[in-house]
Amino acid sequence: MDTRLLCAELRFKMGGLDAHDAAFKKAVDQSVVAMAKSGEVARIYDKWFLKPIPPQNVIVGLPASETTRAAWANPSDKPMEEYEAR
Repeated sequence: MDTRLLCAELRFKMGGLDAHDAAFKKAVDQSVVAMAKSGEVARIYDKWFLKPIPPQNVIVGLPASETTRAAWANPSDKPMEEYEAR
């Protein structure tokens, strides 16, 4: 998976890309859903928040919350504020 698509999705959600480009949004959404379903999103998260980060091998130690894992299990266009805190 090309992580540039994930970055593009984030820029889209932050208003950096044309929100009316339905074909591009669909392509990015499909890529993000595939990453979530394959477990790649969780692996990337774990890499940066649960494993040593070079060069000083700092471990952030922040496991994904149940809300975050639920969002990965059921990707949608809902904004962060609509996810129920548990």
